This record gives sequence, C-alpha cells and structure tokens, in this order.
Amino acid sequence: PIQPSQPSGPPVVLLLAAAAVLCLVPGSLGGAGRLYTEEDPLVILSSDSLKSAVTNSSSAWLIQFFSSWCGHCIQYSSTWKALAQDVKDWQDAISVGVLDCAQEENFDVCKDYSIKFYPTFKVRQHVPAAGVSPPAGADGGRSLASGL
Repeated sequence: PIQPSQPSGPPVVLLLAAAAVLCLVPGSLGGAGRLYTEEDPLVILSSDSLKSAVTNSSSAWLIQFFSSWCGHCIQYSSTWKALAQDVKDWQDAISVGVLDCAQEENFDVCKDYSIKFYPTFKVRQHVPAAGVSPPAGADGGRSLASGL
C-alpha cells in the first residue's frame, strides 16, 4: 500500500510566524515598502503634515506622491533621493518631499490632491502671506514698457 509522506520542510505555522516577524523588522523584506527614511535628504510628509508644511513654508515645494508597492515608484526612488541631495543646500528656496498614498492615513489627502497615478509630482510655489510685499526686484522692478 502507498504510505502518505510526511512533510519534509518546516511546519506551515513556523513559516507564517517567520513571515510575520520579517514584516515587523525594519530593513527586512517587510520593511521594503518604505522607499524613503528619515536619513534621506527629504521630508516625509503625511496627511497631518502636508498642508501645514506647504502653507507655512517660505520655500517652494517639490512633492512626489507615490505608492510603496508601485514598480515605477520603487525604480524612481533613487533618482528622487539624488535630486533631494542635490538641492538640500537650497532649502531656503526649495524643499523636496514625499507622501506615500499607500498608507491608509494618507488616502484622503491623496484624493484631495487628485492623485490617480503613481508617481505623481506636484510643485507648490511659495505664496507670501496677504499684505506682505515681495522683496524689491522680485517682480522684475519694472515693466518692459518702462524700459523702452
């Protein structure tokens, strides 16, 4: 008679437990969803921080709305980090940020910003507060007609 074979590998419960642990350990396979970390030369934004960071900023913002599972986003992350590194000394003029639309707490803000594809890039220009005059020369100082 044919005898049922015994599984030769570890029990399924052990494999599931190991997978769960990997998901909790930063930098492991489960942590691969984090394309950007606090060590990167950019600002990791969230639904709580996006509006206040951009609205109260004295600089323009380049923001990448991405999804941690998106293949294009994963491939592009090193380029975005390199850009952030290149302009990090210009933070008075420009800030670089990222917002992960795959995180549940960011769903609504991504919807509010009409994010439908990943990655999506938005530029938010600095707008001086009402009643504040731009610095001298910021508007060109004169019109073309006055120069003629």
